[in-house]
Amino acid sequence: MARLRATAAKPTPAPLPAPQPPASSPASPAAADGDRAAALDACIALAERNRLDPVVHFRLGLLEEELGVGDPIAAFKRALYLDSDFALADYHLALAYWRRGKLAPAQRHFRNARATVAAHDATELVAEGGGLTVAELRSMIDLWFSGEEP
Repeated sequence: MARLRATAAKPTPAPLPAPQPPASSPASPAAADGDRAAALDACIALAERNRLDPVVHFRLGLLEEELGVGDPIAAFKRALYLDSDFALADYHLALAYWRRGKLAPAQRHFRNARATVAAHDATELVAEGGGLTVAELRSMIDLWFSGEEP
């Protein structure tokens, strides 16, 4: 039986700095770019120090995808290599492939994510999902297979 990454299974790595909107006004994009660059640099450094932590690579992939830099596909693949049952990493890898027009690998990773959560209780929380439940992730995946875009 596949296991869902449990949020309490491992100690959580040090929190990553999240990109923050500029504190002053929307007219200062340079400040926001500096914050994002610093967040990315901190995340890369954390991944270098914690090469065997799938959560760190997952978060790096999320940040790279959000900022449109680096190789988020590689980061998500590293997370899955370290934890093949990391459902949300499979889901985000599928999204990254889909955004790049690579539909066959996208569908494969949507199926992998669906298979990982299949045997879990609908109310169980998905690791690194920020409160996302198994039922909600299943619904998100099902939308992709029904031909609708979320």
